[in-house]
Amino acid sequence: MEHRSSYPRPVGASWFQEAARIIAIAAGGLLTVLGVTIAITPLPFGVVLMASGLVTLISASPTVARVVRDLRTRFAPIDRTLNIAERFSPACLARVLQSTLPERPRLIAAPARA
Repeated sequence: MEHRSSYPRPVGASWFQEAARIIAIAAGGLLTVLGVTIAITPLPFGVVLMASGLVTLISASPTVARVVRDLRTRFAPIDRTLNIAERFSPACLARVLQSTLPERPRLIAAPARA
Protein backbone atom coordinates (compact mmCIF):
# COMPACT_ATOMS: atom_id res chain seq x y z
CA MET A 1 0.00 0.00 0.00
CA GLU A 2 1.40 3.37 -1.02
CA HIS A 3 1.33 6.45 1.14
CA ARG A 4 -0.68 9.22 -0.45
CA SER A 5 0.34 12.74 0.45
CA SER A 6 -2.31 15.42 0.85
CA TYR A 7 0.03 17.96 -0.78
CA PRO A 8 0.29 17.35 -4.53
CA ARG A 9 3.91 17.18 -5.64
CA PRO A 10 4.73 18.95 -8.91
CA VAL A 11 5.33 16.57 -11.79
CA GLY A 12 9.04 16.02 -12.35
CA ALA A 13 10.14 17.61 -9.05
CA SER A 14 12.70 15.59 -7.18
CA TRP A 15 12.70 15.19 -3.42
CA PHE A 16 15.67 17.56 -3.28
CA GLN A 17 13.77 20.35 -5.06
CA GLU A 18 10.77 19.86 -2.80
CA ALA A 19 12.97 19.93 0.33
CA ALA A 20 14.66 23.12 -0.91
CA ARG A 21 11.23 24.69 -1.47
CA ILE A 22 10.08 23.80 2.06
CA ILE A 23 13.32 25.18 3.56
CA ALA A 24 12.89 28.40 1.54
CA ILE A 25 9.33 28.80 2.84
CA ALA A 26 10.48 28.25 6.44
CA ALA A 27 13.39 30.69 6.10
CA GLY A 28 11.21 33.31 4.40
CA GLY A 29 8.58 33.01 7.12
CA LEU A 30 11.21 33.37 9.84
CA LEU A 31 12.75 36.44 8.19
CA THR A 32 9.33 38.04 7.74
CA VAL A 33 8.34 37.46 11.38
CA LEU A 34 11.69 38.78 12.61
CA GLY A 35 11.35 41.81 10.34
CA VAL A 36 7.88 42.62 11.67
CA THR A 37 9.04 42.35 15.29
CA ILE A 38 12.17 44.43 14.70
CA ALA A 39 10.31 47.06 12.62
CA ILE A 40 9.36 49.00 15.76
CA THR A 41 12.99 49.87 16.47
CA PRO A 42 14.41 53.14 15.14
CA LEU A 43 16.89 51.33 12.89
CA PRO A 44 15.51 50.20 9.49
CA PHE A 45 16.75 46.60 9.82
CA GLY A 46 13.20 45.33 10.29
CA VAL A 47 12.07 46.58 6.90
CA VAL A 48 15.08 44.97 5.22
CA LEU A 49 14.43 41.63 6.94
CA MET A 50 10.71 41.79 6.20
CA ALA A 51 11.26 42.60 2.50
CA SER A 52 13.85 39.85 2.05
CA GLY A 53 11.57 37.35 3.80
CA LEU A 54 8.65 38.32 1.58
CA VAL A 55 10.79 38.00 -1.55
CA THR A 56 11.83 34.51 -0.45
CA LEU A 57 8.24 33.52 0.29
CA ILE A 58 6.88 34.99 -2.95
CA SER A 59 9.47 33.21 -5.07
CA ALA A 60 8.86 29.89 -3.30
CA SER A 61 5.07 29.88 -3.20
CA PRO A 62 2.52 31.17 -5.71
CA THR A 63 -0.10 31.18 -2.94
CA VAL A 64 1.92 33.72 -0.95
CA ALA A 65 2.31 35.86 -4.07
CA ARG A 66 -1.47 35.87 -4.50
CA VAL A 67 -2.00 36.79 -0.81
CA VAL A 68 0.53 39.64 -1.00
CA ARG A 69 -1.16 40.94 -4.18
CA ASP A 70 -4.53 40.91 -2.39
CA LEU A 71 -3.05 42.70 0.63
CA ARG A 72 -1.51 45.36 -1.60
CA THR A 73 -4.89 45.84 -3.27
CA ARG A 74 -6.81 46.22 0.00
CA PHE A 75 -4.36 48.13 2.19
CA ALA A 76 -2.65 51.24 0.84
CA PRO A 77 0.02 51.43 3.63
CA ILE A 78 1.26 47.95 2.72
CA ASP A 79 1.36 48.90 -0.95
CA ARG A 80 3.30 52.10 -0.17
CA THR A 81 5.79 50.22 2.03
CA LEU A 82 6.45 47.59 -0.63
CA ASN A 83 6.80 50.32 -3.28
CA ILE A 84 9.52 51.92 -1.15
CA ALA A 85 11.17 48.53 -0.69
CA GLU A 86 11.09 48.04 -4.48
CA ARG A 87 12.83 51.36 -5.03
CA PHE A 88 15.72 50.57 -2.69
CA SER A 89 16.09 46.87 -3.52
CA PRO A 90 18.47 45.37 -6.06
CA ALA A 91 16.88 44.71 -9.45
CA CYS A 92 16.47 40.96 -8.94
CA LEU A 93 14.57 41.49 -5.66
CA ALA A 94 12.56 44.43 -6.98
CA ARG A 95 11.36 42.28 -9.89
CA VAL A 96 9.88 39.75 -7.47
CA LEU A 97 8.10 42.48 -5.51
CA GLN A 98 6.81 44.07 -8.73
CA SER A 99 5.22 40.75 -9.68
CA THR A 100 2.78 41.34 -6.80
CA LEU A 101 1.64 44.79 -7.93
CA PRO A 102 -2.14 45.06 -7.72
CA GLU A 103 -3.97 45.19 -10.98
CA ARG A 104 -5.48 48.62 -11.25
CA PRO A 105 -8.16 49.27 -13.82
CA ARG A 106 -6.89 51.32 -16.72
CA LEU A 107 -8.92 54.32 -17.73
CA ILE A 108 -9.92 54.05 -21.33
CA ALA A 109 -11.29 57.09 -23.06
CA ALA A 110 -14.79 56.80 -24.40
CA PRO A 111 -15.04 56.79 -28.19
CA ALA A 112 -15.57 60.22 -29.66
CA ARG A 113 -18.99 60.85 -31.12
CA ALA A 114 -19.16 62.43 -34.53
